[in-house]
Amino acid sequence: AMLYAGLHAFGFSRKQCREVIKALASVGAQIQSSSHILTIDRTHIYIDPISKAKSIIAFDYKDVQQLSFGQYEFTFKVCTQAAHLKEKNFAYFPIHKLNSTLTLRHWQDGDSFKPYGLDAHSQTLKKYFTDQKIDLRSKQDIPLLLNGHDIIWVVHYRTHHDYAINPDEGPFLEVHCEKVNG
Repeated sequence: AMLYAGLHAFGFSRKQCREVIKALASVGAQIQSSSHILTIDRTHIYIDPISKAKSIIAFDYKDVQQLSFGQYEFTFKVCTQAAHLKEKNFAYFPIHKLNSTLTLRHWQDGDSFKPYGLDAHSQTLKKYFTDQKIDLRSKQDIPLLLNGHDIIWVVHYRTHHDYAINPDEGPFLEVHCEKVNG
């Protein structure tokens, strides 16, 4: 009854409250009302409004210098030197391997990529996120940069093995990403 009193304001029914109680031992369980989603994580329970639509932005990197995506601000620039290779907010990609149209979106079930430095084996993002100990709420927020169907950057984490650069051979696309709020 107390749980229902607290969750009713977020659109959860009595039946859904019973489901929450049953799911408390299940890390990653999610229960959705008409307006909110409740996520049970390792140490917390989160209640978030359901976003109206998952954002997907396709753009021509030659025409765009700056782009907002959710809580993130991206800048794109063609350069001949990779000046920020060790910084997690920057990624570099060889121009000759890129389509002119790139895509930004969030993680979807079944996504996989070849993480740079992990023996060029393809890995599901679900497994990658688990190995990195990234909680469910955070992994749903992480932007992905795609070239065609290839996830070329799990933003702030890892680039795709096949898009590795040789720092002495440009030009490169430099992508910089900052979280601006949240």
